[in-house]
Amino acid sequence: MYSKLYFTFLIFKQAEDKKATPNIVIIVADDLGYNGISTYGNLYIKTPNLDLLASQGVLFTDFHSNRSVCSPTRSALLTGKYQQRTSIEAVITAKNHRDIGLKQDEITIAEEFKKHNYTCGMYGKWHLGYDKTYNPTLQGVDEFKDFVSGNVDYHAHFDAVDYLDWWNGSKTKNEAGYTSDLIIKYDVEFTKTHSTKPFLLYLPHEAPHEPYQRRIANALRAIGTPGTTRVPGHSIKGLYKEIVEVMGQGIGKIMDALKIGTTNKQTVFTMDLPPALLDFIREQPSEKHIDGISTKDHLINQTDLPKRDVFLRVSQSKLY
Repeated sequence: MYSKLYFTFLIFKQAEDKKATPNIVIIVADDLGYNGISTYGNLYIKTPNLDLLASQGVLFTDFHSNRSVCSPTRSALLTGKYQQRTSIEAVITAKNHRDIGLKQDEITIAEEFKKHNYTCGMYGKWHLGYDKTYNPTLQGVDEFKDFVSGNVDYHAHFDAVDYLDWWNGSKTKNEAGYTSDLIIKYDVEFTKTHSTKPFLLYLPHEAPHEPYQRRIANALRAIGTPGTTRVPGHSIKGLYKEIVEVMGQGIGKIMDALKIGTTNKQTVFTMDLPPALLDFIREQPSEKHIDGISTKDHLINQTDLPKRDVFLRVSQSKLY
């Protein structure tokens, strides 16, 4: 069974006019555990930018992904629904599931915000369908670059079964560079280009998911050579440290005005983000069957969340 934890950051840049719509940035790390950054007490991995983000914002101590693996959690994050409702209850693998993905009739957070004159950009890992019919540009995303699989070679950008997996919109087009650096490069360009209009920016990093590769290193995958060259086990600790720290350095480049907040100890799920973010712009989800709840008042005023029953199924599941 996979063990994957997600750490999500939300950055709001609100204009002085309280009636103005905020720019929203959602940053997701992949395979980052609770104690994977110095913010939560790790003394080996240094993430000062994330520490600053936490000190000036809201620090969660009981935030859960909807599932411990990639695709289901991303489905819940983007739709506000339990992953079972979207039929994405397990990992969409590069080897066996290239014809499976998030159905186009599902309403994503990008589609919701587009209805309210937001420009929506996504740079990073999609993992909700390989085929072009599942491309994020068909799910409300105006600008998309990076990859659609579970992971790519950080330098060569091939997926686990040696397909080139680097996209510009709905077409594959490789670009030289380290995955984490390119994600930040695209983000900075997006924020400059769209500085005069409200935007929603989704940055699902690959880091620190394997394959474990330094910023300066050789590719571990190549077309015509199946599989991934393994790195020595004794080196993984140092590789992991660098991957996380490089991601943190990049996030520092997109940090702007952050508001001071407090530690948060109540239970929040990734599926709660869509209704909460829409609440920040005084709107409601258009989808009738939303499982998540708005946590806006809880985030801003520390009011208690309503009591609710939640559904969790953690047994190994299969996609059909």
